[in-house]
Amino acid sequence: MAVQTTTAGVAPGSASAGTSVGAGASVGAGASVGAGASVGIVIRTRDRPLFVRRALASVLAQTYPNWRIALINDGGARPALEAAIADATATMPLPDGALLVEHLPRSIGRSEAFNLGMKLLETDFITCLDDDDTWSPEFLR
Repeated sequence: MAVQTTTAGVAPGSASAGTSVGAGASVGAGASVGAGASVGIVIRTRDRPLFVRRALASVLAQTYPNWRIALINDGGARPALEAAIADATATMPLPDGALLVEHLPRSIGRSEAFNLGMKLLETDFITCLDDDDTWSPEFLR
């Protein structure tokens, strides 16, 4: 499992530049991403490891293969989140480079955490998976 982890003191606009998001870039039930299109998934969390485990498991179960996750730890406990990631990927490993974890030293709020995750992903489409939600295996298509 290759997980890229960083810790940031985040200021608006400090994430990596060059994120490419298509016009009207949303993905979900009823939408189609097209063959080969990459999908970025932003998961924001703060001290909810059980929920993160379930959310990650639902992404790992996706039948659409071309996705990448930006998991934003919005000021929560780092060890608990890292244990949740390890648990979620123990039986179904993540593809190389599929998970970027950003640990924030303090909360910046759900909206800013999403914006940061979006900036970190360089994908054709971006979608949000709340940490307490799950997707059916055909959600990304």
